[in-house]
Amino acid sequence: MPGPRSGRVAALLASAVALTLPGCGLPGSSDVIVRGEVQRSAPVSDDAGTWEPPGRDATTVPQDFVKNFLAAPAGEPSRAQARVRRFLAPEADEAWRPADTVHVARLVGEPIINRRPSGYDVQLQVEHLGELADNGAVVPRPRAAARYRFSFAEGERGDNSLYVTAALPLILLQDAVLRQYYESRPVYFWSADETTLVPDMRYLPRRDVTAAQIPTQILDWMLGGPVPWLRPAVRALPPGAARRGNVPAPTRDRIEVTLSKAVDTDRREQVDKLATQLRWSLGDSEQTLRLRVDEFQADYGGADYQRANAAYRGSRPVTAMAVLGGRPRPIGASTPGLVVPPELPSGYRLARRAAYTMVGVVWSAAIVRPAGGKDLGLDLAFGSEAGLEPPRPTSLRARSVGRPVWIRGGRSGLVAADGRLYSFRAGKQPRATPVAGAPVGRVGAVAVAPDGQRVALLVGGVLYVAALGADDAPVGIGPAQRVPVALGGLTAVDFSEEGRLVVAGRLPDGRAQLVDVTLDGALQTPRAGQFGAAAITQLVALPSDPTSRSGPGPVLYEANGLAYELYSVERRLTAEDVGVPGSTAYPSAPFFVT
Repeated sequence: MPGPRSGRVAALLASAVALTLPGCGLPGSSDVIVRGEVQRSAPVSDDAGTWEPPGRDATTVPQDFVKNFLAAPAGEPSRAQARVRRFLAPEADEAWRPADTVHVARLVGEPIINRRPSGYDVQLQVEHLGELADNGAVVPRPRAAARYRFSFAEGERGDNSLYVTAALPLILLQDAVLRQYYESRPVYFWSADETTLVPDMRYLPRRDVTAAQIPTQILDWMLGGPVPWLRPAVRALPPGAARRGNVPAPTRDRIEVTLSKAVDTDRREQVDKLATQLRWSLGDSEQTLRLRVDEFQADYGGADYQRANAAYRGSRPVTAMAVLGGRPRPIGASTPGLVVPPELPSGYRLARRAAYTMVGVVWSAAIVRPAGGKDLGLDLAFGSEAGLEPPRPTSLRARSVGRPVWIRGGRSGLVAADGRLYSFRAGKQPRATPVAGAPVGRVGAVAVAPDGQRVALLVGGVLYVAALGADDAPVGIGPAQRVPVALGGLTAVDFSEEGRLVVAGRLPDGRAQLVDVTLDGALQTPRAGQFGAAAITQLVALPSDPTSRSGPGPVLYEANGLAYELYSVERRLTAEDVGVPGSTAYPSAPFFVT
């Protein structure tokens, strides 16, 4: 019997997250009232308005003035230069001629402020992360360190307020300011095969956009289409689609959107899909959406639309597993309600790493195992809750094989082996073939988003994201976007939210570290934990449910051949956790069942 701590991972997951279940029917097609009239409600009265950073004259304390000046660009990018100019003395304003580009950067250390007879000099050391575009997206740029200076002084003729006398050579938006004065908001697009919604992260400038204006801004971003790297994976709205007027201020129970040429209204299933896309993007499941397209009108309510997002979870707890004695074993199998995967045939004890997925009633397993000499191979096994069939070998043979990952749908998956990216696929003759389109370099790790349309790769120690080809065709990778990460020696990656990754690497002092990073690299948050000096060789995360807004999900990882959990605290897993009490061996290669 597992001890009192053995079901800890499963128990925590059971209370916080649930297994993704395949939807049936068309999400958003139920709970619809066609052309129904709803009594008008009063507008929301507690509109928080805008978030205004302090102005130039808010302080005469040098340290606070520097902080306020660095927050000056916050807001819509087109107005950033004008806002910075409010801090400048007349002579500095006349001399300042920056480009309009808003550069997002991370401040390295604190600003160095030196007192001079004529005022103050400030030195900044930054790491460039990307550029904030007018469509609210951050366009990543390769990490680049830079040093900048600016000066400020008191005003003339007894004016003790402070003015910038020599400005920075560019418009610099600190990542901390992006986090404080913007809302991270996903805009959703249907996948190219129209089976699931795919998020596209934007930053809403709450300095300029009131709560009542948010729906109009999000709608404009939807009409403008996805960011370039995501385009191969999703379907944009038709080129002629447009909104008819601003979205009226939402009430507590309804929001109204009026569009033209956005969809063929004679195809009701397409209108329903548009409504589902809007409801996810607008982000309030409690409101009824009144959608007007040309002469068509319908009201959409209820929560059925949530199933259109593959990252949304049902009510069943998620299963975590780890490998012990050559067999994948569930962690905390005694947890009530836990779905325990079917076992491999009793004589199969070859597993080094594994990945399990369940689609409907069909279970699929991908297993890395010894293949003779120093080689490793990849086996595939399929079955039902009654048990898995004997695993069948694929053609893959390599000295180094990473963690395999299934693509949503369970028919194919990806794995890194000997520095190349391979896809594997179910069939009478399972096969593993190289994947076209991956960035040039040695592929060290791969992760697939819950929607199955996006992939993260470590190539040559650099993090990339890219669109993923359809599951029913040869798997391919679209043009990759490089993601800057404030770590060196990257070793592992996975999706911790639908719009974030968790990445393993090393700090400058050599210690291992986990960092959650947005797919554009603009926001990065280190995970708390004592990871030590050993490299993290495998990393899996359970992406958080986008309806919960609970932040990045829990992770399991491997270091020194040992399995660890990191939920609220960090802990090494034991044989007792995987149902083998009394064993002196320790589990390895942990993973979540998808």
